[in-house]
Parts: sequence; structure tokens; C-alpha cells
Amino acid sequence: ALPAPDQSSVISHEYVAPIGDIETAIAEIWQDLLS
Repeated sequence: ALPAPDQSSVISHEYVAPIGDIETAIAEIWQDLLS
């Protein structure tokens, strides 16, 4: 079985904006899909 999720690692990370054209394009695709 998998261990229980550690929420502290998710909460402690800060937002990092996409860098470059490819990351920006992927971020826009995810934004369209999840909005």
C-alpha cells in the first residue's frame, strides 16, 4: 500500500510561472482544459 500523502510538501511550494514558449503553451492548454 502507499503511504499517507504528506500535505506539507504541497503547501510549502510557491508558484513558479512558466518559463519559455513551450511551458507557456502547455500552461495555456491546461488552463483551457481546467477552466
